[in-house]
Amino acid sequence: MMWISFRSMRAIFCAVFLLSFSESPTFGETAQQREDRQLREIDELNQRHRKEREALYERHTKERNGTLSPPTGAVESDVDQTSEGDEESQGPVVDFSQYDYSFSDYAQSVFVVKGDQGVGSGFFVTVSGNVRAVSNIHVLAGNESFRIMASGNQPGDVGAIMLAHDHDVAVLEVKKPGRGLELHPAIDEEVAVGDDVIVIGNSLGSGVSTQLPGRVKGVGNELIEIDAKFVEGNSGSPIIHLKSGKVIGVASFARIFDVNALSKDSPFTAGVRRFAYRIDSVQKWERANWNDFKQQAKLVEEVDEKTDMLIALAREIAQEGRPPFNYFRGRNDSLSHLVMDLQGYYQAAIPSSDDREAVARFTYWIQHECFSDFRALQPESYYDYFRDELSTQRSHRESLKPFFDRIGRSMR
Repeated sequence: MMWISFRSMRAIFCAVFLLSFSESPTFGETAQQREDRQLREIDELNQRHRKEREALYERHTKERNGTLSPPTGAVESDVDQTSEGDEESQGPVVDFSQYDYSFSDYAQSVFVVKGDQGVGSGFFVTVSGNVRAVSNIHVLAGNESFRIMASGNQPGDVGAIMLAHDHDVAVLEVKKPGRGLELHPAIDEEVAVGDDVIVIGNSLGSGVSTQLPGRVKGVGNELIEIDAKFVEGNSGSPIIHLKSGKVIGVASFARIFDVNALSKDSPFTAGVRRFAYRIDSVQKWERANWNDFKQQAKLVEEVDEKTDMLIALAREIAQEGRPPFNYFRGRNDSLSHLVMDLQGYYQAAIPSSDDREAVARFTYWIQHECFSDFRALQPESYYDYFRDELSTQRSHRESLKPFFDRIGRSMR
């Protein structure tokens, strides 16, 4: 239920080993690669918009100076020139008086997704004349059960669940839904960088609807970037385009970037960028069986935890020259037992035969059992969201394998 995309952190770390030792096989477009592609699309569109805006500004400057006749029908976009740094410290400021907006009207269409393992947000939306509930797939994943707590704190009975392909979006049938918000029908034509937005949802899992103002930072084919500072608990919240009063996306994730790696002329001076998935660009949906969904989510989470352990192991060996024994102490799994058995090897001036046997077991497991959990799965039968996650995990494991191969050879 974490709202920050840790895929980016894993990918950066794994890339270090990838560049250092060998190239990783390609397993199609992973979820991580898709996110990167979507971000590139947003950045390209944003750069194009900035150039167009600069050209427009130059034209209007010449108009005001009397050096150029204004073109017929020209309209100047009134974009606030506050610096990103100022916004990061003060937060985006939105003048609500220019919009037909009432927080209470929109808040009644927003609900809390309360699961046994976490909480998130969601909202009602009108689709083809029917009111449906919308949230993120990752908000539902990891829970044995969940409830929708709508206005008045009344739980809503959930029926069919539809999962989007290539988007972290779930649509649910709910008996007695609340008032449905409207989806924006023409995002590409009518939503621009700089437009004011509001994010309404369950910030930090408080169970209280909050509103977070911001602006559109970029519009991609599948993602919309905004600077409203939504946080954990806001996953699944609607992104309201204030100019139209309609929903343009579902608050989904944030990514942390190394700001020092950005070019000096980049418009992104903050280290966190926040994104929403568009609903209008979903090309395919699949109906979910809740029992299958729960089982797949559990298995994927186990794979994810194992990847985290392997990354922690690789990071510590790379930085400190030895495994992180404190990290693995007390864990009851095969990898942890193998790592803890290595203490004698690292502590003894002259390793004993038992120590070397422990090394042999460890190197064998790393080299031959690193993908054992994948072999027990049948990802082709999984829902698209989980299939993508498994593909990403496998890619990360492949990136780490050359490093562990080298470590195994050095310990013999």
